[in-house]
Amino acid sequence: SQAGNRLGILPLVFVCAMRGLKKYPLLNSSFKEKDGKSWVEEYSTVHLGIATATPQGLMVPVLRNADRLSFRELVQKSDQLIAKAREGRLDVSELTGGTFTVNNTGALGAIRSNQIIPHPQSGILAVNRAEKRPVVVQDEVKIRWILPLDLQFDHRIVDGETACGFLEEVRRGLEKFNFSEARLN
Repeated sequence: SQAGNRLGILPLVFVCAMRGLKKYPLLNSSFKEKDGKSWVEEYSTVHLGIATATPQGLMVPVLRNADRLSFRELVQKSDQLIAKAREGRLDVSELTGGTFTVNNTGALGAIRSNQIIPHPQSGILAVNRAEKRPVVVQDEVKIRWILPLDLQFDHRIVDGETACGFLEEVRRGLEKFNFSEARLN
């Protein structure tokens, strides 16, 4: 991230979430209604909402075309948007048009969380606080880092199988993250 700071988990989650959205595009869509008719509109690109705690309260700046950025661009542009939000310098255009949101509740200490899905999106992914926990590995108890993820989704669009498939894709991506293959497109 900026100024040689230690890279946090959030950009890795962004990459893995966008890969998951490619495989499960209903989570990058909206439920639409007009004149008594309803339909689902799937988006061809990801405009990633980044839920950000600021002195003014929660803001969700939107990183446009996030799925088309290199890993380096994703880190730089998300860092810039988060800084602008915290400094109160966002334009209204930078707060609208998100198609899927990620919330870093772990930065605030949450180990589990429930989110409100930002209208008209069909889902929001919460990244909770990573903790060392005992887990069983080949019949032995080992200490491993665990990163709880919570996904809220619109059941009019997405069912549990799709939601769990998306979460599994994100989990696998995080466990096997390869920086040399970090380009999204």
